[in-house]
Amino acid sequence: MKNSSHFSESESNQALINEWKPIWVHQAVSGDLFFVVPLLYHVALYVNPTVERGFDDRYCISNLHLAQKAALEFDENGEIRYWQKWHNRNLSVIGHHAYLPNNPPDPEFAEFEVLWDADVLRSEYPYPRYR
Repeated sequence: MKNSSHFSESESNQALINEWKPIWVHQAVSGDLFFVVPLLYHVALYVNPTVERGFDDRYCISNLHLAQKAALEFDENGEIRYWQKWHNRNLSVIGHHAYLPNNPPDPEFAEFEVLWDADVLRSEYPYPRYR
C-alpha cells in the first residue's frame, strides 16, 4: 500500500487498513481520510472510511492515478472531481453532465454540469486490467 502525506501505519490505523486493504491512502490537510480500493473495471475512492466499513462518501473513478489526483486536489478546491459515479448521491457522469439513474442522458435532464468530461477521462486514464 502506498501512503500520501500525514497518514501513518500506526497500530491504531492498522485495523482500518486490514479491513479495507487500500492500494493508496491520503490524509488531506482538512483531516479527511481517502482510501483507494481497486474494483473490477475502476477504483473506488472512499472518504473517511471506518473499521465497520462505513464511509462519508464513495466515488467511482477510472483508475488509481486519477483517484490520487482527485484526492490531492481536494486540498485546493474542497471537492472531489473526476468521478464517473457518486454513490452517495446516486449520480453518474456522462460527458460533462451528472444524471440520476432514471434520467435520459440528454443535457436537459441533467442534474448539473461538471468541470470534466468523464468519457474523455476513461479514455485518457484507462484501468490497467480493462485494456
